[in-house]
Amino acid sequence: MNDFIKNNWTGILVISLILLSLPIKISNEIHTFLKILPAQQFVAIKGSNGQIITHLINNVTGIVEKLETIQVDREDFASLKVNIDNPNIALGDTLATFYSSHTDLILEEMKGEILRQQKLLNSQLSGEKSSIISEQEKIYEIAKTKVINQKKIYNRKSELFNKKLISQEEFDDVKDLLNIVKLEEEKEYQKLLTFKTGSRQEDIQLTKETISNIKKQKNVIEKRINNYHIIAPFNGKILGSYSLDTLFILSDVNLYVAIIPVDIEESSEIINDNKISFIDLGKEYDIAINNMEPESKIINGKNFAIFKAEFKTDKILHNNLFECSIDREKKSLFNILKDNFINIFNLR
Repeated sequence: MNDFIKNNWTGILVISLILLSLPIKISNEIHTFLKILPAQQFVAIKGSNGQIITHLINNVTGIVEKLETIQVDREDFASLKVNIDNPNIALGDTLATFYSSHTDLILEEMKGEILRQQKLLNSQLSGEKSSIISEQEKIYEIAKTKVINQKKIYNRKSELFNKKLISQEEFDDVKDLLNIVKLEEEKEYQKLLTFKTGSRQEDIQLTKETISNIKKQKNVIEKRINNYHIIAPFNGKILGSYSLDTLFILSDVNLYVAIIPVDIEESSEIINDNKISFIDLGKEYDIAINNMEPESKIINGKNFAIFKAEFKTDKILHNNLFECSIDREKKSLFNILKDNFINIFNLR
């Protein structure tokens, strides 16, 4: 009986050694999850102070490459129209247009002021001031009438004051008002004299500087209005968002990046070009790992190495989280037993 048992164990050992020596390789896959992101995203959000903030995000590098803001005046009536009529957005297309009634009002006021100053300059340079003189004479006559009327009031109040029928404060108010309208009359008279006798060189220069300054301010406003057209920085599609703060997202729909977390203990055997497989709506995708992030990440208390794979497809992926398998180099039976032995007895 003992010889039988001994012979059986010997046979088992011989068979095991034969199997272990055979050049049979066994699949060595890792099963995990991956997250699919567009290679690029252009996101427009609403800021807390009324701004529109745009981010150009490179999901391959994980870096926000460009950030811009459109500042909205607090008292403004504003609107934003997103281009949802065109499903395929090309580089340089207008994604959205922002309209600001307050900014438009400021611009129109500046245009009107420039025209007014240019007319004044033309009259100063040409000497053809008949219409301006006529207008200024009317303004001067109104100023004189105000002085006459105020003098009448002053004389009446003066008599009442002398009779002690009104207070000193009331009399002083009337007296001050008379002085004000007299000064206004003198000011309009000096303007009339200037128009009649010709403009001084310093007046002409002042008008030119005023026009130049308003034009500079106008250029600033026009530049702001040009920025109200949000332009696509790459080809893609506009996607909506359920967040009230996110206005719209432009996503790259041809180039994607897969983010694959792998348990740090299993990651040592993964190299670039290892194949990854996943399925979306019945279609199987095979992609290859391109790189690994230099630092691991803690996810749910476990340490993971983060691998990335860039790939192109002419299909729009409908999900962004998938089960996947990563092909590693196939192992022999001997190596599998050796690795299990090392793991069981913590010999690493």
